[in-house]
Amino acid sequence: MMIGNKWYLVLFFIIFSLVLCTSAKPLLVEKMMASNETLKRFPRFSDIFFPEDDMSSEELPRLESPPTCADGSTFCEHFLEYPQNYLKNVLKEHAVNKALFGMDIVPEFGTRDGNGDTFICKSRVRTIFPKVGKNTRNDWKIIINQGKEEGYVQGVVIETCIREGKQCDLLGDIVNDYTTTCKQKYIYRRLLSLDSHGKPAQDTFMLPSACCCTYRRNYDFLSEYLKRK
Repeated sequence: MMIGNKWYLVLFFIIFSLVLCTSAKPLLVEKMMASNETLKRFPRFSDIFFPEDDMSSEELPRLESPPTCADGSTFCEHFLEYPQNYLKNVLKEHAVNKALFGMDIVPEFGTRDGNGDTFICKSRVRTIFPKVGKNTRNDWKIIINQGKEEGYVQGVVIETCIREGKQCDLLGDIVNDYTTTCKQKYIYRRLLSLDSHGKPAQDTFMLPSACCCTYRRNYDFLSEYLKRK
């Protein structure tokens, strides 16, 4: 009789456990669904990213061809896609030599030799702060010029022709058997820019430096002169 009662008790516990499992299963599924819905609506704090904390949030512009702002020049000061925030974060993470930054001093002169002679090719001297430029490999790169507020400024003095490709002043009227032309000259200047990996690196850029007068023999004039003979 005692054995029979034990079997009844075992059978009772088995049935009771099955009832509990069956009733708890829908509750467990419901809780899991609710938690998934909560995660969708309220993500974990570690999954939340702020643009200023993520350097990749601002994509670097592709410079596969000269930007429109260059307008035939080798540099551009007003580049609309200049990655200001990206560079701000990069300069925080990568130590750069502050001695690389600064501004050139515009020389005060009226003539090149100081003897009162006038220029035969008019030019304009000014300080530029290029944000993109063409390097010696003819690749366009972003040049670091964050502004005076952040302390990362690269100001370069340049000289550009006012009448490039035109006759030199005075000489064009005086010497008839020569053809004169005002031509732009360039120098190579080392500036801190972004390399192909988006990191600060020095590169060499071609920038306008002087406006010179070139001349060549005017053979058309000589032929006309010989015809008159």
